[in-house]
Amino acid sequence: MSYQQRTFVYSFEDTVVTISHPSVGVYSAYGTGIGTLSVNMSENVTTHEVAADQSVIVSKHVKRNGTVNFDISQVSDFNTWLKKFTSYIEEADASEFALATISISNKTTGDNYYCTGVSHQKIADNSLQSQAQNRSWVLMCAHITNK
Repeated sequence: MSYQQRTFVYSFEDTVVTISHPSVGVYSAYGTGIGTLSVNMSENVTTHEVAADQSVIVSKHVKRNGTVNFDISQVSDFNTWLKKFTSYIEEADASEFALATISISNKTTGDNYYCTGVSHQKIADNSLQSQAQNRSWVLMCAHITNK
């Protein structure tokens, strides 16, 4: 019996992120310009309750809120755009605070996310050292769909 070796290819360079806000504009970043990226759901979609007779009651709670985390260079255009975006929404009317959207896609994995109701958790921490560092931005999303 012969064994067929399988080869898998993954390319972070095939990741495209687009953040859009009607008053701030649109910014697109590509895998090579992003240190790391993660999409995190905040809630479980199911809970189990065990009754006195040991039967299990399964409850469905499909909540779609979560976060998108970016770890990017402090000297990148992306970091500059995020600083402009966060500064604007902090000073703008409340009606503008969560109008941003994020679209994320990766051709290699087929992953596609669309996030609405986006605002930042806080301004990214900053470390000034002898070499450029990364900044971690956490963007909270009211609704995340995996298209």
